Amino acid sequence: MRQPYKLVTNILNKDWKGSWSGKEIELKDGETKLLPIWLADKFAEVMAMEVFTNLRQDLVGKEELNTLKQKMLGTEVVEVEFPDKSEGDILMEEIEYANNKYLNK
Repeated sequence: MRQPYKLVTNILNKDWKGSWSGKEIELKDGETKLLPIWLADKFAEVMAMEVFTNLRQDLVGKEELNTLKQKMLGTEVVEVEFPDKSEGDILMEEIEYANNKYLNK
């Protein structure tokens, strides 16, 4: 099974935690991780909204939000191949595998 992954970088100047399906994923300040493309996009959006909230800019347009999201997302999509397993149980395993294989060379 191959899945598209994308890099996401925490630019919040602090550690950040996100969760999906009850699994917590931490991005330390300045850390970059490979995540499933859909999860990288969602986490970048949430972090971008946090930046605007901290700047007290509650009302921002989609263009501003997308511009900030793109600063956190890599441009390259990495196809990561995994053995067939159930999705819910292996999300954390996949993320760890992708980061070890493609970032910790």
